Amino acid sequence: MSNSEVLESSAGLFQLRFFMLDFSSNLYLEIQYMPCRNQMKMAWVANRERPLIDTYAILNITEDGKLVIINSNGTFVALNSEQPIMSGNARATLLDSGNLVLKVGEQIVWESFDHPTDTILPGMKLGLFDLKMRQPRKQFLTSWLSPQNPAPGAFTLGVDPNNTKQLVIWERKVIYWRSGIWNGYNFSYLPGLDHKFDTFSFLYSSNENESYFTFTVENTSVSPWIEIDSSGKTVLFELSGDNGFTFESNLTCDDTTLSWSKECVLFEPSKCGSGNVFTQTSGSMSSWEYLNNSELGLSDCRKICTTNCSCNAYASAEPDGTGCKFNRGRKLDNQNSQEVIYIRNNTIVGREMATDHFSDVNKLGQGGFGIVYKGKLPDGLEVAVKRLSKRSGQGQEEFKNEIVLISRLQHRNLIRLLGCCFERKGNILIYEYMPNKSLDSFVFNSTKWSLVDWNKRFCIIEGIAQGLLYLHQYSRLRVIHRDLKTSNVCWMDESQANTNRIIGTYGYMSPEYAMDGSFSVKYDVFSFRVMLLEIISGKKNSGFYLFNSFLNLLGYVNGRGAELVDPRLGETCSANDVLHCVQIALLCVQERPADRPTMLEVVSMLNNKMMLLPAPKEPAFLITSRLHDAGLHKNPRSCSLNHLTISDLEAR
Repeated sequence: MSNSEVLESSAGLFQLRFFMLDFSSNLYLEIQYMPCRNQMKMAWVANRERPLIDTYAILNITEDGKLVIINSNGTFVALNSEQPIMSGNARATLLDSGNLVLKVGEQIVWESFDHPTDTILPGMKLGLFDLKMRQPRKQFLTSWLSPQNPAPGAFTLGVDPNNTKQLVIWERKVIYWRSGIWNGYNFSYLPGLDHKFDTFSFLYSSNENESYFTFTVENTSVSPWIEIDSSGKTVLFELSGDNGFTFESNLTCDDTTLSWSKECVLFEPSKCGSGNVFTQTSGSMSSWEYLNNSELGLSDCRKICTTNCSCNAYASAEPDGTGCKFNRGRKLDNQNSQEVIYIRNNTIVGREMATDHFSDVNKLGQGGFGIVYKGKLPDGLEVAVKRLSKRSGQGQEEFKNEIVLISRLQHRNLIRLLGCCFERKGNILIYEYMPNKSLDSFVFNSTKWSLVDWNKRFCIIEGIAQGLLYLHQYSRLRVIHRDLKTSNVCWMDESQANTNRIIGTYGYMSPEYAMDGSFSVKYDVFSFRVMLLEIISGKKNSGFYLFNSFLNLLGYVNGRGAELVDPRLGETCSANDVLHCVQIALLCVQERPADRPTMLEVVSMLNNKMMLLPAPKEPAFLITSRLHDAGLHKNPRSCSLNHLTISDLEAR
């Protein structure tokens, strides 16, 4: 077969043919999946490690049974070089499974399925074979070096050699990702994967001679596949008629962010003040430093730049995506250039691109600790960029240590810190963006809060409690929030609330801190339950509500729980459920910290409405004097407070 001819499977699903990629004079033999009409899908590349530099080649079977690619100069690449010399007539056939087989008579003596590249098709196997031999044979997927170069890249997907029944991705021989143990239905770190596709299922087989994963399909007319790309992303694809892909699931990790799942092997936190988050953009920069190595791909460039704190950008050195170049600069020379470069997000150029040069239009808020801007990264991700004021009084070393510690806190009810950086005008924090803003904009807005029924309010309460429980007991560090209030809680959607700032504000302070500066986890318990009462009532604790002349909401609710319930809840709530929460709140604002429950006990009480709760003792009041001034009005104007936020972290 010459390079102008193709070999097609009987149903036309696959073609064997020669091809050349852009920016290259290398000639390759490939198997292409034909239903991908909108894009070229190479299911297998025969000579990815030994391309032929020619415009002409043929695929031939020699007299001794070798399947070889030969170019015009007589240079050849044997696809089955390890196969013993065979007698008899050999023939090659491309099956509708995408498997290229070499047969002698009816016996298959070699097949491409035993030599996968970056893609696994139904019926292919990933695993360990010939286990009784000194060197078992391994079948695994290896990514392309770059999207323009099919040479073996940095990432490999295969079965754990320790026979733990899980799949593993290695980056340059270092474990990068793992699937979790296979239980016969799915992988422990990928729950529900078996429900993603209705047309195929995973299978695991193990005996004394082999151990492997494969997958099968019910409908043989359409073939899904799994591939690992040059960035280490493993993707599952399924086709649907002429409309392309019906499902796409990324199984990957991103060591450039601070968010990690249990399937990801955690890298060391960045030692660079500007973090390890890079964003793809178009433009040009001057003064590049080159590393011309054809065996390096873009993922290698990122790795090298990540470990060099003075590196602010990287890109591929060659048009085919190989080699590296690095830049220490902090400005784009030409934003109209089409060159693809990756800029460290937390450098000046990255932040200014995200916030439109810290424009007032993108300003979200301002406090004693700095200004918060809404930003949008080139990849479309919206972020909140907090530019801290020098008046925070925190030194650089303290700030760096705190960021490293906070970056280790990961919980669904905590707003994620995506990155940070240091500059002369002030430090920068980058958080995930919450479009619904803070909870106080709902609670104390009668129109908005009237639309939130009891079930949603309870979900918010429970979410905040779970976040605090994690900080107090289950995080790697014991953290006391110390500034818990509705303005520091963001409402993600109708059922989830996240805390943001990690002192505080009068009305939320526990009495022991307000009086003598002492604090513990019970400080947060006090503040949390003040906020719980505000969520239930829709009233602010620091306002003046004249009932029995007590100054604040805590005094108001003591003994009058039923009257506290927001009348706008109507029939959406059970009086017993609300009063159950009110009683929990009163247990949490008792004057002596030792009398207050822990957050573990609070979460348990919230989730067990049948629990018999103890009677709360006298609550603590910040101000308990009676009002003698007849000129006081209800709900006078509130005063703004200039306060300092401090995070306290305690090693376990």
